[in-house]
Amino acid sequence: MAGPSIPPARSAQSQAAAAAGPAPPTSQPAAVVSPAGVVAPAAVFQPQPNVPPELLDLVRRLHRTSMIDVLINERGTVDSVTVTQSVSPAYDKLIVAAARTWRYTPALKDGIPIKFVSTVVINASEK
Repeated sequence: MAGPSIPPARSAQSQAAAAAGPAPPTSQPAAVVSPAGVVAPAAVFQPQPNVPPELLDLVRRLHRTSMIDVLINERGTVDSVTVTQSVSPAYDKLIVAAARTWRYTPALKDGIPIKFVSTVVINASEK
């Protein structure tokens, strides 16, 4: 069963930079460093939600993208998930449940793990 395409977590700033053009694929994502000296978290475990085929077909026909904000704690686990752009309540519920299981390398500031909010875009129209 195919699920939505979930790219690695990125900050809102890195998403804007990515909109300028795709980066070449790499086997290990490069660390994102903000001007404030914060190294963004990197996804190490990010399974896609198990979406029933009928719901996935509906979401794809709507041609909409979901967005969530994920609060990643100092241990790299997800403390909270907030839907910032909804597609449908049923789809949102599945995405939030999956996001709560995700694991990251923690964000770092001056080498010390910190909490970090990452905006994740989920595009169901990609296979």
